Amino acid sequence: MKKGIAAIFKSASTAFTPQELALLWGISNYDYLKTRIQYYIKKGYLRRICHGVYAKEGVNVDVMEVGNKLRSPSYISFHTVLFREGMIFQSLSAVYLASYCSKTVNNLAGTFIYHKIKEEILFNKEGIEDHGTYCMARKERAFLDTIYIFRDCHIDNLRPLDWDKVGSMLKIYGSGALEKRVKEYEKDARQ
Repeated sequence: MKKGIAAIFKSASTAFTPQELALLWGISNYDYLKTRIQYYIKKGYLRRICHGVYAKEGVNVDVMEVGNKLRSPSYISFHTVLFREGMIFQSLSAVYLASYCSKTVNNLAGTFIYHKIKEEILFNKEGIEDHGTYCMARKERAFLDTIYIFRDCHIDNLRPLDWDKVGSMLKIYGSGALEKRVKEYEKDARQ
């Protein structure tokens, strides 16, 4: 049992799905896995964040990591990235993610807002950074995701964008309407 505890606390992850715990512990029997998870919860090594996601007890959970684990595949984008990059100024309490379905999830870690995006966009890794325990869009990709989903979105500060990168990523979306919107935003940014 001590090897299981050590594996949890040696891991860079702060949150785990049952599948990740099974791999970490080398368990293939689902019933045994459930029993082991419950044992570690009772002993105070793990805590349940929501159905299917567990966290190390006594360790602050990385909300970005939890967001990616609740819906997979997904990546952090939209307002979350734009706010972090100083492109929108309104503070946010939720984490916004691109995923295969639209849904809002509230749990002990926070509020997660998923927006459905076409599979060919979701699975294209251009402009997506792997941070080890979660994936996040770069500012140019987040900008494109945002104006693709929210057609008339107000962006407070367009100066951080590299317009060449924005232009090269437009092909991911395959949308003439999006290209027109990008030209309007770029024109506003250059004034």
